[in-house]
Amino acid sequence: MPRRLVVSLLCLAALIAVSPVAQASTATTAPGCGRTVTPGSTTQTIAVGAASRSYLLVVPTGVVAGTPTPVIMALHGGSDTAQNAQRYMGLGGQRPAIYVYAQAPYWPEAGGVGWNVDPAGVDLPYFDALLADLRNKHCVDSTRVFATGKSNGAFMVNALACLRPGMLRAIAPVAGGGPQGSRCTGTTTRGPAAMIVHGAADTVVPLRSGQFTRDYWLARNGNTGAAPTPTAPAPCVRYPGAVVPVLWCQHTGGHTWPSWTGPGVTNFFLSF
Repeated sequence: MPRRLVVSLLCLAALIAVSPVAQASTATTAPGCGRTVTPGSTTQTIAVGAASRSYLLVVPTGVVAGTPTPVIMALHGGSDTAQNAQRYMGLGGQRPAIYVYAQAPYWPEAGGVGWNVDPAGVDLPYFDALLADLRNKHCVDSTRVFATGKSNGAFMVNALACLRPGMLRAIAPVAGGGPQGSRCTGTTTRGPAAMIVHGAADTVVPLRSGQFTRDYWLARNGNTGAAPTPTAPAPCVRYPGAVVPVLWCQHTGGHTWPSWTGPGVTNFFLSF
């Protein structure tokens, strides 16, 4: 992602004042449970207000018709695409889940494609519409919806976890930051389980941004201050004192998506 666009996205996000919104529905199964399953990769189009938006849908052969199935959403970074995210993220393989690579729109204020964390913006309604579309077409287990994202996508994942409490069971922000400002002020529910991945040499989104995310979800999830212990995948550690699991995965690289991240995130999500 061009550094200029990253800076624009992060600065705009930091200036947005936000407040909590209503919790999304968490019905166990979806209307689509009566439909047949068609494995493969397709681009889906949905209406969000007057706009037409899209997402890349990947359904492995292991998904069984009529069986409530978890959803793993993946959010690309700024100036990127859903198709490119599928190539480098390495999520899932044939693990039985519905994989959704969301596509951000062009954001004029940032000068490129990117996610807008403002609750009054276009992207929160997009995710509401996306999940509604999935529930109508597939046998979704709505209590097992997960989200991961890189950079600007990671900021959006953290925003979703705050602005749509109960929507996500676990998150995995990579090379990102947030939540920012007053986004979660006033909420009393615990946050989702979290696996935070960040490079110590990241010069685009500094390490302290990832540390803030870690500490935020630790506090929300009832961390008792217990020392972390090593866990898979290396170099991750787990904070056993948190009521809801929090993993911190600090690596030596920069603003990257390490090769172990995709399998590690998939295993983390599908362990719930």
